Amino acid sequence: MQRVKLLTIGDVHICDRSPGKRRDGYREAILAKLEECVKIARENDVTHVLFLGDIFHVKVANRVSHKLVQ
Repeated sequence: MQRVKLLTIGDVHICDRSPGKRRDGYREAILAKLEECVKIARENDVTHVLFLGDIFHVKVANRVSHKLVQ
């Protein structure tokens, strides 16, 4: 039987523009954190990734750019 190694990731809330009063590079910071998750998963031979909540901050399809989804 294959051993399962699980990486859990909480509410990412990625969006094209910084939400609310955030003035930093919010989108870039979130993408960098996701890249770090990929690195951790690879280094630890993770077999499954579980997202615990919202991936996108705005839950309307036409409000999220295709570039961001890619």
